[in-house]
Amino acid sequence: MEFPHNAVLLLCSSHGNGYCPYICASSYQHSNCLDQPVESCRKEASEDPDAIELACPLCRGEVKCYTLVDPARKQLNHKKRSSMEDGCSYMVTYIEL
Repeated sequence: MEFPHNAVLLLCSSHGNGYCPYICASSYQHSNCLDQPVESCRKEASEDPDAIELACPLCRGEVKCYTLVDPARKQLNHKKRSSMEDGCSYMVTYIEL
C-alpha cells in the first residue's frame, strides 16, 4: 500500500486506543482519497447536507471527524514513491512529482 499524500488523520472509534489511520485528501478524482468515500457515504435522507456515516477504511469503525496534522502530512509527503508501471524503478517524493 502506498503512503497517503496530502494526508489527513481520521478520528475513528479506535482513535482512543492509539489507532491513527491517515488517508490522502488531494483530489476527488482518486478512488483512494477522502472525497470519494465521503461522497459515497453521504446520507441522502438527511436534512443536513454535511451529515455522513463514514467507516474507517482500515478498522471499519465509525469516523467521527478528520483533521489535518501538518507535521505528519509533511513527513508522509517526503516518503519515496514508486511508479505504478511494471519494471519502472523511478522513485521520488510526492512533492517532486
